[in-house]
Amino acid sequence: MASLSSLNLSNNGFHSAIPVEIMNLSILRILDLHLNNFTGGLPPIFGDGLSLSWYSYIDLSYNMFVGRIDNFANLGNMESLETLVLSNNCLGGSIPEYPGKLRQLRTLKVAKNGFAGSIPSGVINLVSLREFDVSYNKLTGKIPSHTTPFPASSFKGNSGLCDSPLPPCETAYNMLSGVLPAWIGKMASLSSLNLSNNGGLRPIFGDGLSLSWYSYIDLSYNMFVGRIDNLENLGNMESLETLVLSNNCLGGSIPESLGKLRQLRTLKVAKNGFAGSIPSGVINLLTGKIPSHTTPFPASSFKGNSGLCDSPLPHLTCYPEYCRPG
Repeated sequence: MASLSSLNLSNNGFHSAIPVEIMNLSILRILDLHLNNFTGGLPPIFGDGLSLSWYSYIDLSYNMFVGRIDNFANLGNMESLETLVLSNNCLGGSIPEYPGKLRQLRTLKVAKNGFAGSIPSGVINLVSLREFDVSYNKLTGKIPSHTTPFPASSFKGNSGLCDSPLPPCETAYNMLSGVLPAWIGKMASLSSLNLSNNGGLRPIFGDGLSLSWYSYIDLSYNMFVGRIDNLENLGNMESLETLVLSNNCLGGSIPESLGKLRQLRTLKVAKNGFAGSIPSGVINLLTGKIPSHTTPFPASSFKGNSGLCDSPLPHLTCYPEYCRPG
């Protein structure tokens, strides 16, 4: 074992912390543990007692690792590292600046965790970086200028991020007025649209507007008018996670087609003129932890909402918002 240079334990369904014996594999260059249920923090891999200077490939994705990586100084010493994949875990904190020292790094994927803060310029501009994915975290701020043309999908799911290849940072709070131009619906790389708090904007949902690739739309606090219940394309927004239409002049009924949006996590339509009943398909998109309650409601009271968890639903334990089982 001491002479092992490559270890692949992927897709085995392990449920435990990483064995500390891995730290004794002094010439290990390739470590692939993805698609398991490894738990605990990262110190067994990135801890003080482990030198990673010779690693070229590390994939820890689709596990249940927790904690922060921004306090592991030795991350910046992995001079041979070409691939680092930490996606689909429960990691938090900020993305550290020191991976910017990794001149050989070609692939960096940390999607679907709980990372917050801004994207370090030194990381996104690594000279060898060709694959970069920070989607579905809690990142905010302006995306730093970068020479490699990463697609918008690398950044989607971070409602606080803006600038190329996402929309500019200046679209909200600008007192824009007039009719929203039809060309916005033709921007195929646009995944996030925030036009909130402008006050004078008028209709957006027209026949020429396709929204199928959007993940985030906030049109609140404007003067949009009309009905949304006769817009068939609303049900085709397969990637939509957030739709905020509050504080406008919209009317009609809440369309049943919204119930088709399986990724929708946030729907806000307050302070409009909507009438009629709430469609059952929308009600059944409820997510999150069921609050503590003294009356023993049966599990049947909550069924049909695939995003709900905890008692009285059997075998459905709640995880943090950014932490989902692999």
